[in-house]
Amino acid sequence: GVDIYHEQAVEDLFALKGRETTKAVSVLVRDIVEAHKIAVIDKEIERVLYTLWPGPITVVLEAKKSVSRQLTGGQDSVGIRCSSHPAVRELLRAYENPITTTSANRSGQEAALSLQDLNWLPAGVMKFPDEKLATNPGSTVIKLESGRYQILRDGAVKAARLKKFLETNGFQTSSA
Repeated sequence: GVDIYHEQAVEDLFALKGRETTKAVSVLVRDIVEAHKIAVIDKEIERVLYTLWPGPITVVLEAKKSVSRQLTGGQDSVGIRCSSHPAVRELLRAYENPITTTSANRSGQEAALSLQDLNWLPAGVMKFPDEKLATNPGSTVIKLESGRYQILRDGAVKAARLKKFLETNGFQTSSA
């Protein structure tokens, strides 16, 4: 991940991973206050985020105009996550800006499962000293807007459980 406000670093990240610039990258934030700086969050969405975060859920929201189109893959939305991982939480407390988050593999390649799988990264790239890199499913990805939701990817929080929670909180399913 890199600082979302450092355009060259974002470009370098895409180049390093071999990622298409039309594919968005999600953003890690320390809290909902920071999420408000990059996404349009109404009271209804904010209430839901306070229950879901921190946790393994990436929420796709309308991006504020100030968010780089590099991050959004040219779209009007941005994926945001507030991680519950202790090392990530500490990093975000220590660093002043949100950072991008992507998987620790080259685009299109198998998931990195150990530190040895990260040998392709240049020497200056920071790695967390955690031997188990991909033991959990990825984050669940949902899109929230105007009282509607769409589950884009099932993950650590199962879609059925999330659907029940969202509908209990007044959101309706959306097919688009």
